[in-house]
Amino acid sequence: MNFRTIFRTVPVALLLAAFCLGPAARLAAQSTASDTVHVWDEKGETQTRIRGTIQAYDRNVLTILTVSGREQQVSSDRVARLESRWDRRQLEGDTAFASGEFERADQLYRQALDGERETRDWARHRLVVQLVWCQQATGKWPEAGSLFLKSVLGSNPQTPYFDAIPLAWKTPATSLPMQQFAKKWLVDERSRAANLLGASWLLTSTERERAIEVLRQLTVGEDRQIAFLAETQLWRIQVPTASEVTIREWEKLLLRMPTAFRAGPYHLLGHALKRTGRSQDGLIAWMRVPLQYPRHRLLAAESLLVTARHYQSAGKREQATTLCRELISGYPTTIAGQAAQDLLQELTDK
Repeated sequence: MNFRTIFRTVPVALLLAAFCLGPAARLAAQSTASDTVHVWDEKGETQTRIRGTIQAYDRNVLTILTVSGREQQVSSDRVARLESRWDRRQLEGDTAFASGEFERADQLYRQALDGERETRDWARHRLVVQLVWCQQATGKWPEAGSLFLKSVLGSNPQTPYFDAIPLAWKTPATSLPMQQFAKKWLVDERSRAANLLGASWLLTSTERERAIEVLRQLTVGEDRQIAFLAETQLWRIQVPTASEVTIREWEKLLLRMPTAFRAGPYHLLGHALKRTGRSQDGLIAWMRVPLQYPRHRLLAAESLLVTARHYQSAGKREQATTLCRELISGYPTTIAGQAAQDLLQELTDK
């Protein structure tokens, strides 16, 4: 069954329940000291398991010493998930994160990092990444950006979790502290990731022209991760005028991008598709964000909200009401969740 069929036939609430826990909640503790790596086959259809002890993990390869004593390397883009023996506080942090208790999750992850039990570099790296996700979920963008650059890339410049970079995909009013950080990142000659982050947050500011120039330079850089993200960041200023031909090129680019980086681009694509009359395709693009990328919490909430508003304008009250209730229950502290309360009131008053 393809995604379009799923979208049409399965209730939104059930789909959200299936995906909302995200990868963090699926990282199970093992009773033994060994690690288990679940690996996709070359077609991405089935998984096999490799047991042993993980030695290292970066954007290119995961290295594991198998139970037979043989060192084996797995391409990182084929790693489906990991199982290991986690510190109790880390497990509690994952549970809190999956439940939307991000402040508590943040505290527990920090406690796990401060403790002496977790000594594995790759596992400690994951904890730092989880802190970045916590800060994004609570809208602490300057802190998230600084932590990503200093600690995530600082501890592993080839991180397999580059998708945690806190870029701006919607167009919020950039706070003064964020502008100050972004201006420094924009001109950091040591870090292309910092340049990308700075340009992202300055794209709708008085530094717009400089941000556009930097993003264009990054699109032709050697780092393809950064190039993909820089090119799709530029979509933000192109959505209002993108032609059908341009949108088809965007769809092709999405298929070439690493799957983990598609959350923001799907949100933007949804707006462009709807504007050009491809409303159903736009809805599918928007709904991919909360279903497939729940860690992008604020963006997921915004995608649900624009979908609910579309249904409202199309006279589909039941679908709009369902999404509003999902927003209110699942994203109550977000701006989109609060907007959903007003929208639900409008829907129920009619």
